[in-house]
Amino acid sequence: MLFVPALLAACSLPTAGPPAAIALGNVPAVPIPTASATPAAHTIAACTPRRLASVPLSIENDRPMLTARINGHRARLLLDTGSNATLLTAAAARRLDLVPDPSRTGVLQGLGGDAAGVFSRPVPLAVGAAGEARARLVLGVSPAAFGPPGPWRAGPPDGALGMDFLSRFSVDLDLAGGRLALFSPAGCRGAVPAWCHPCLSVPLRPAGDTLLHVFAFLDGIRLEGVLDTGAEISALAATAARRIGLSATALRADLAVRSLGTTGYSEATRLHRFASLSLGRGLSLSPHVLVLGGDLPGMQMLVGLNALAGARLWIAEGGRRIAMAQTGAALPGATPARTAFARVLP
Repeated sequence: MLFVPALLAACSLPTAGPPAAIALGNVPAVPIPTASATPAAHTIAACTPRRLASVPLSIENDRPMLTARINGHRARLLLDTGSNATLLTAAAARRLDLVPDPSRTGVLQGLGGDAAGVFSRPVPLAVGAAGEARARLVLGVSPAAFGPPGPWRAGPPDGALGMDFLSRFSVDLDLAGGRLALFSPAGCRGAVPAWCHPCLSVPLRPAGDTLLHVFAFLDGIRLEGVLDTGAEISALAATAARRIGLSATALRADLAVRSLGTTGYSEATRLHRFASLSLGRGLSLSPHVLVLGGDLPGMQMLVGLNALAGARLWIAEGGRRIAMAQTGAALPGATPARTAFARVLP
């Protein structure tokens, strides 16, 4: 999800050999870059990133959840790297004693259309011992933006923790291990934690916001994507599906599902298994992707939780550097891709 303020709106080693180039139909061939290995341990031994906080992640309703403190109160938040803002429902905002700032409004853009939002006045926001004293949160977001009605172990989310907060730190995101650790971003430029040997550096796509912009290669075609832990399953924009050459006939053979969007809008989609999905040679991901009936704001694809399930990510320098280790472990408590949406609509 992308929040546009009103002011702006009006771990395996790389495969040896040269990168492959794949052409499909009239789409020009684009070389798939080889993800490079991160520096060896001895090159960073003199500088170790300083950990500020470490908190558990639980997988509920096929989404990663954590506990934060907002304005001194406990809040259950979805960990959402696909949102550039931290979001809260209206009910959570009331419970947490948050006061809206009518002078700071904007538009929440996502699947299913746009929704209006208003910033809170600055409040303390903390995850473990790491915090921000003057965080502005987006209030009044529909609960449907955070997933279908259930099952949630301790009730539905109060909101989502976005990249506005996470980009202030270096982040160790261990999805399979169920833990989020936040590190000081000061110093140690280029350093990675000890577990990240070997890791592969993810080729990034330059952009002007805090989202994790990457180049995703779907059946060999380069697409502009975003790493989105708030998306249960990877999603492909309709225009990108046509660009790849995916026919309506092929889609009719796929599982028909409905997904909930930002405003609670329910959109018909198809769950398609592509031949391959990668973030570069050596970083192959699950190729199960939802093909949407419409487009995504400012991107062609979301790389969702099903693709990242066996990964451990090191996100540094405000998302301008990402390293990944693929553990191969299953995401604890996650639903297999072909049944994940069965409870939304038949």
